[in-house]
Amino acid sequence: MLEINRVLTAYTSYKEDLGSYSNTRADNWKTDPTKQALGIMEGLVTASGLADRTAAPGTKENPQQPDIPGIRWSLAKAALPAPLRNLIRDIYTSWRIGAVLDDRSQVAQQQKEKNPKEPATLRSWHMNEQGQLPEMQGAGLPNNAVPLHNHYTATSVKPYDKPANAPIGYAEYTGTGLLNDAHNSKIVLDYMSGIIYLTVTHYQLYDRSNDQVPIYTQRDKSAGSGAHSAWFYIDMAQ
Repeated sequence: MLEINRVLTAYTSYKEDLGSYSNTRADNWKTDPTKQALGIMEGLVTASGLADRTAAPGTKENPQQPDIPGIRWSLAKAALPAPLRNLIRDIYTSWRIGAVLDDRSQVAQQQKEKNPKEPATLRSWHMNEQGQLPEMQGAGLPNNAVPLHNHYTATSVKPYDKPANAPIGYAEYTGTGLLNDAHNSKIVLDYMSGIIYLTVTHYQLYDRSNDQVPIYTQRDKSAGSGAHSAWFYIDMAQ
């Protein structure tokens, strides 16, 4: 109980709009295409000084994807737009205390809706098909993740016509934080370990120019299309 209270205190200490995940607020990042967000995220990476995480091993058909840079939550929560900060905090806290966060309606859950547009809604099972995230090592499911895993298994489905009987340990949410954009922001929770992954480019790799004020160019999902991972990881313990 003391540990639960500690976590809740740490992640619910904000005063404004605690339940708001809206992507229409004026203080969200602008999108053109997510240049503002990428610049801020890269600045947080530099300030955090964390080691990159390695993407899943490549194959002949799908070569190795770029490494994934990391951000400390202690820095991220002061720099992210409030709706995005709220959502990441609540995804993590729900997982930590063994609860389930999924803002789909009961009907949408019963129909196993794959691609809901509302922030904080669970999407189809994230199977890491492009290998952009680390390979899931098959570690035992922690007790606090059982409710989420069971809910995700029962109310969502595989995203494409390939064999898959259940989610592998990655739960994907529709994100927020980009103004009037229900498409580019996605959040994936590794519910085996509690690591959060965030993309603001809808899985698209990107390149950065060498200008004093960098120009960011989004590419596509495939390995080799761009120099930088579509994802940033957030270490919620730091």
